[in-house]
Amino acid sequence: MIYLYGPARDQIKEDSAVCVGKFDGLHRGHRLLIDKTREEERRGLVSVALTFQTSPRRFLDQERFNIVDNRERGMLFERTGISRLVQWEFNENVARMEPEDFLRQLIRDLSMRILVVGEDFRFGYRGAGDIKILRALAPRLGFRPLIISKLREGGEDISSSRIRQQITEGQIEEANALLGYDFFCYGEVVHGRRIGRTIGIPTINLSPSEDKLLPRYGVYVTRVVMGTDTYWGMTNVGVKPTIAGGHATGIETYLMGFEGDLYGREARIDFLHFVRPERKFKDIETLRSQISADQEVIAAYIRRHPKLLLA
Repeated sequence: MIYLYGPARDQIKEDSAVCVGKFDGLHRGHRLLIDKTREEERRGLVSVALTFQTSPRRFLDQERFNIVDNRERGMLFERTGISRLVQWEFNENVARMEPEDFLRQLIRDLSMRILVVGEDFRFGYRGAGDIKILRALAPRLGFRPLIISKLREGGEDISSSRIRQQITEGQIEEANALLGYDFFCYGEVVHGRRIGRTIGIPTINLSPSEDKLLPRYGVYVTRVVMGTDTYWGMTNVGVKPTIAGGHATGIETYLMGFEGDLYGREARIDFLHFVRPERKFKDIETLRSQISADQEVIAAYIRRHPKLLLA
């Protein structure tokens, strides 16, 4: 996959099939658009996904947090087999493009011959363009629109907003089923306050990006991937309310069966199952006792689902 940035003319000279979207989460519905775009490669077109470095919703001050940050989204696109990933910065100029100007930009920049979009696709200034306008402009501008119906699950559309709600409510298995992969957080292992070591439970810490959606505060069964190494994890998301001194929101994980120093390495934390909500305990000893109970719950989960470690 080749990364390109824009908008700028002459980025792609070969005729292309382009799918456009925010692709927040790159869920199964998004994958359907991408798969339809890749099918056009059989007709000699380059497959292209166009997305935005800053989410349009965030730029318009709606829904601040994203299911995946820009780096994580790039990692997911790598798995799709798309030929080109084009990322535009969603700035004032892009936001104010009229619908026809937006389409002309795609033709100039990306040599677009086919545009693959969902049936609810909106484009141009204040979302003035819709599918009806798209179909009206296509013959004059010289491209073919390919409109894909929404993918549904359980009688409802698969959507980023639906998945976002499930994640924030701790419904991780349900969210993972709609995503088509396990919700994850990726980043560098950073130094915490080493409190875990003082109570006999050494952990690794990840500091999420400011626009990263985090699951409901609490304890989770996780899978931790670092390079070629994979471990079971017990992960706490939250602010550590029992520990004095105040804490920023963080992701703290105990790697089961591991001993060593992982600072500076990058880790992917896959969330598999919600164990319990975060809460404040009366003292450290009570917290330690609860963590032991959590470990037993997680060990039982692992015995029931041993193959998930290698999923």
